[in-house]
Amino acid sequence: MIIIEILTTLVFGWSLNAIINYLSDTLPENRTLTDPFCKTCSNTIPLVNYFLGMGCNYCHKKQTVRFWISLLLLILIF
Repeated sequence: MIIIEILTTLVFGWSLNAIINYLSDTLPENRTLTDPFCKTCSNTIPLVNYFLGMGCNYCHKKQTVRFWISLLLLILIF
């Protein structure tokens, strides 16, 4: 039973982190909800790659430190 609670917390924290980071990355630049894009090469990043914390497929730039810190904090909060 406790394993289910831990897994639920991890999935919820990861999902919330992905949504918050997506909004903080796309809204200041475009003011609309668009596909996530790489700030280095301006190519779009597939949603799966973005939500899993992978990087850009084209220039191979990794996710920012902010992504990983907010992920850790949101998982610890919940």
